[in-house]
Amino acid sequence: MLNMMKAEIKRLWLSKGFWISLVVLTGIYVLCIVMQSNAQESMNWTNTSAPAEPGVYLTVDEVVSSLNTLATSFGFSFGILIMGIELAGFVAQEYSSGFVKQTIPLANGRSGIILSKLVVSGFLGITILFVSYGVGALLGPIFMQDFVIEPAATLFSSMVLLFLFALAFFSLETFVCTLFRNKTSGIVIDFLVASGMLLGIGQSLLAMVDLDGLATYTLSNYLMHITDEVTDISLNTVLVLFVYLIVYNGLSLWISHRRDI
Repeated sequence: MLNMMKAEIKRLWLSKGFWISLVVLTGIYVLCIVMQSNAQESMNWTNTSAPAEPGVYLTVDEVVSSLNTLATSFGFSFGILIMGIELAGFVAQEYSSGFVKQTIPLANGRSGIILSKLVVSGFLGITILFVSYGVGALLGPIFMQDFVIEPAATLFSSMVLLFLFALAFFSLETFVCTLFRNKTSGIVIDFLVASGMLLGIGQSLLAMVDLDGLATYTLSNYLMHITDEVTDISLNTVLVLFVYLIVYNGLSLWISHRRDI
């Protein structure tokens, strides 16, 4: 199983899609930093504190003056979306190429397929954090006025929470791709969750049974308020992310063992 995990990381590392996604993420992040800097220097800049609305768009309703705020507002948010598309293609390719059929006969082959995706998800999560905080620390002091880099302990706790969120988010995507065995389903769930569009649907469904308050514990809601979550880390949030992590990977394992591939 360990060899399978190593092979998956190597396959991801050598894939063109991963490097293209990395370049696209870095480019968009740099563009966001420059645009945000210009907006904050403009006389028209105002702090509206407007509530978050579903959708994929470029808007920040507060002055970005710290590394954590910069990394979460732009780098991590776009990283989840872009690397999520790469993960969907990575998982679906194994079914279309026949890799899964060749792997199943191996010892712990079915479990290894899913657990190796968890390792790949962790690698993608670390990549997103590296870009978010690395590029932010490099360009933030150059473009942002009065830019502050938080203490190491604060940054570490924030990155741990973001890493858990990335694992939970990518575990959901792995589950959907495993269930439907195609790339499109993964990309659709990627956009629905990352954009917050799924949040409105969830709120409406939960409201029918007077449980609309549970919508605050969805991945969509966490992502739409990721800056607040990082600023004020809650134990409940950490526990919920662990639950998502266990449930989605557990379902993926169950499907892989029950399905005749």
